[in-house]
Amino acid sequence: AWLRILRFQVRDGCLQKRAYYDRISGRWSLLRMSTTHFNLSNLSSQASQFVAMSKFPICCAIAPTAELNYNYEGNGNDDSFLVFVDDVSRVYGVEDEDPNVDTDSTSAPFAEKSAYECWLMLKDMLEKNDANCFSDDIFAVLDERSLEDGTLLLVEEPEEEDGGEASSVRAMFEMCETQMLLWVAGKNTVYEANERVKQTEDGVLRPGMDIGDS
Repeated sequence: AWLRILRFQVRDGCLQKRAYYDRISGRWSLLRMSTTHFNLSNLSSQASQFVAMSKFPICCAIAPTAELNYNYEGNGNDDSFLVFVDDVSRVYGVEDEDPNVDTDSTSAPFAEKSAYECWLMLKDMLEKNDANCFSDDIFAVLDERSLEDGTLLLVEEPEEEDGGEASSVRAMFEMCETQMLLWVAGKNTVYEANERVKQTEDGVLRPGMDIGDS
């Protein structure tokens, strides 16, 4: 996910982004954004710095499956920014080094919830246990359609009025991390993403469509 962002966003260099998650305000804040050159062999350590701060939750509206786990592993990303949330009573910490897909789980606590309701549940988890290290303003939802076409519903700061519909966009699984990182970096918004998917027949954001205008 980092490689795609670094290559597309900056001319003659790489985008080095550092951020922290403020639990009081419940928002991401950028510490520094600059263009620098660095050896691609250091890419893993750069990603690890971000993972050590927080992750993007995937709200399970269906139980994770073995097929889902296989599809994720096929992306070849060892430094994941994602964490599957299938248990609202569990603590999801920064020490988790993989998306933690429990293929034996039958739990789907976000089933039949709107994007806004998912957001409320994530905020409740953070308020009840400050050891949870994930963003609640930017997240994804794993639902029935995910099994049909390999997509996730991505959400950014949902509004109560429409249940979060205007603040969400459906995207292919393999580029979800890229899209959410672009949102964190301020290089794109969910509204821009929705404008892009209007040009598609199925309303799905695909790799190459997620790049913010420079």
